[in-house]
Amino acid sequence: QISGSRRSHKRSSLGLAAGLIHGRVCAGASWTSTVRQFEWHGKVQTMTPDDCFGYLCISFPVTLSAETRRALHSLAEAAGLHASSHGPKGLRNLRFGNSLDCNPAAELMLPECSELSAEEICQVLATNFGLMSITPEDIT
Repeated sequence: QISGSRRSHKRSSLGLAAGLIHGRVCAGASWTSTVRQFEWHGKVQTMTPDDCFGYLCISFPVTLSAETRRALHSLAEAAGLHASSHGPKGLRNLRFGNSLDCNPAAELMLPECSELSAEEICQVLATNFGLMSITPEDIT
């Protein structure tokens, strides 16, 4: 089971409150409701944002390997999402999502000390961004 926390429960600049339903933030997300396909790692991948109502941004822990961070940066670019790494070598934190400047209430902060398996990373991507076709082999 993946768990994380929201930074706070605030209203957005548009006056929309972010709330928690079934462990996921429901906010007035401004991305379009369509199935998107893109090519990544030589395969056509599918992103179905209608199937999820998750966080706008995920903050992955510093325990991700450099190889996994590179794969997630590449995935974000191919899928039309955003990714950014911060911190000194060996302690880099990765933020991944639709908006890296989102309200803190719409950001999932995964525990810094958690060691995520490739399967767990795929689960987070599927649940929050509708990236159902990504496999553990794609990100390792």
